[in-house]
Amino acid sequence: MASWLLSRTSPAAALVLTLVFIALAVWVSHEAEGVLGRKDPGCVVIDEVAGMMVTLVGLPFTWITAGLGFLLFRILDILKPPPVRNLQDGLPGGLGIVMDDVAAGILANLMLRIFTAATGLT
Repeated sequence: MASWLLSRTSPAAALVLTLVFIALAVWVSHEAEGVLGRKDPGCVVIDEVAGMMVTLVGLPFTWITAGLGFLLFRILDILKPPPVRNLQDGLPGGLGIVMDDVAAGILANLMLRIFTAATGLT
């Protein structure tokens, strides 16, 4: 839903709103980790929302980009290829919780851009 709403704004506004959301996600994740007493608690999903926003930011919102973007993001988030894992393991608290998803989102966004440019699908 957030990515669809952002697709209705200018690219600059979408980028700024995504960055603000990432900052909010870092704070919420950090606080949740302290309250719940667990590192990267599974019940906190704001980091995945931030990652999906990054995956789709600046791209036209269609069922193809949304579906393929979701699949690419989830694969990268689960496999955590370098440097994604390095960010999760190397950064403290909420920053580590969110930045691995942001990195997975960046990689997914780039892959999605290459795919849509190569195939003409949007």
